[in-house]
Amino acid sequence: MRSPASPRVGTPRAVAVATAILVLAAAADRAGAAPAAAARLARGRMLVASDGLPDPNFRRAVILLLEYDSSGALGVMVNRPTDVTLDTVLPEVPELKGRSETIFLGGPLARDRMILLVRAPKPPGPSAQVLDGLFITPSFEVLRELARGPRDDAPFRAFAGYAGWGPGQLDAEVSRGDWDVVPGDTSSVLAREPAKLWQRLHERAQGDWVRASPPSPAAALAGIDAQRSSGGVALPPAARNACRASTLAFTS
Repeated sequence: MRSPASPRVGTPRAVAVATAILVLAAAADRAGAAPAAAARLARGRMLVASDGLPDPNFRRAVILLLEYDSSGALGVMVNRPTDVTLDTVLPEVPELKGRSETIFLGGPLARDRMILLVRAPKPPGPSAQVLDGLFITPSFEVLRELARGPRDDAPFRAFAGYAGWGPGQLDAEVSRGDWDVVPGDTSSVLAREPAKLWQRLHERAQGDWVRASPPSPAAALAGIDAQRSSGGVALPPAARNACRASTLAFTS
């Protein structure tokens, strides 16, 4: 796993640009494509951990890929909520006060950083598209606007940390059967019952989808869009400690 260098922040509550540059791999799915083509590793695909995956950090994990190219891959786990509320993590955003949304464990790397995913019909300010109607953004203004909306179906999700792979590492893990690669969708990323997501996708992958084999370098690089985005905020020490404590429930 790789961990890009993070910018320093002056105060615990200062906003910092996240470290990972997210390159949009824009190879579009063709109607009627074969299952193997639909499962190709690319931005917006989802990784479903196999039962035999040896790393306890990813036991029954579901990961949304935010970046995949010749330099490696980056994603966030979408099925590991914590009990740490966002108003605790981000007290400088008053619109979050009293809301029930909690932060998710995005992965074992850079857990002092937060990544924000937003469901929207069009790009919400500075952002990059991950899936149809789903964007990653570094904007606090976007978060404030969303937090003023309804509380019963929040169109955003926040993740502490991320998962990262070096060149060819994820391809090797997929080849040996550590992950099923399935098409991503916004409803799964924002699932109301994320704890049940792995079982649902795992069963579906075994029945409906073909396990992906790594694409050739030419295929992986074909059609890469130059659109880029970065985002993230520094988390206060108390929030980091709470997220670390929550990890034990998933790895024990």
